[in-house]
Amino acid sequence: MRAIFIATLCFAAFSGVEARADSPLSALTNFWRVLWSVTPRLEISAQSEAAAGIRETLMIAALEAKARLCREGGLSDDPEMHIPLPGRLGESQAALSPLGKAGALDTLDRAMNRAVERTLPELFDALLVASDSLPIADALAIGRSGDAAATAYLKEQTAGTLREALKPSLEVRLEAEGAFDVLLPAAALAGAGPQEATLRRDLVEYVLDAAIESAFRGVAQAETKLRRDPTRHVTPGLRAAFAAR
Repeated sequence: MRAIFIATLCFAAFSGVEARADSPLSALTNFWRVLWSVTPRLEISAQSEAAAGIRETLMIAALEAKARLCREGGLSDDPEMHIPLPGRLGESQAALSPLGKAGALDTLDRAMNRAVERTLPELFDALLVASDSLPIADALAIGRSGDAAATAYLKEQTAGTLREALKPSLEVRLEAEGAFDVLLPAAALAGAGPQEATLRRDLVEYVLDAAIESAFRGVAQAETKLRRDPTRHVTPGLRAAFAAR
């Protein structure tokens, strides 16, 4: 569009045609001047509306993921979302479970996933607040990108802060679910060392990372479903965010 405007001005300047006020050339030149002056405002408006749509997308996706995961069995009964035991603990559980000898490991697995299920509501509430006020520089680009681009952007902006905020609550819930009580017996079954302090710290860090990943994976899956279903693009913001897809 701007190239056409420049070409019109160049033609007027070098063609030798006198651009009288009532001439077609003058009218065309004035038309492009007005259109060029309005275009930046239209672009800003489109970005603003698309940004509202991206925030709306994230809030819808977070609510759907919260409903899916924040219940008993939301992680442990869902093979796609279940958090496995880390490292040697997980390997030993896989080897011993078919033999019926993974008792402490299975107990730790259930306690760990249940603790996360009970911690995730707090995380999702924080995600909803963050989504509602998320600064978005180029919402149109996010809307045109991959199926989970908005979630990826939200994760990039918030994951570090959320991790630190969530850690104390998760540790309390791991304690309440008995994860630490069974940690040493589970480690013994796996042939791990008896360093309780190290085992506890490593478990908290592992489960914390897994909880964050599970939450964002749930949001990403919900975002993908929303993007791929045009019948759900019922608000001006959603239509603006995904108009170019």
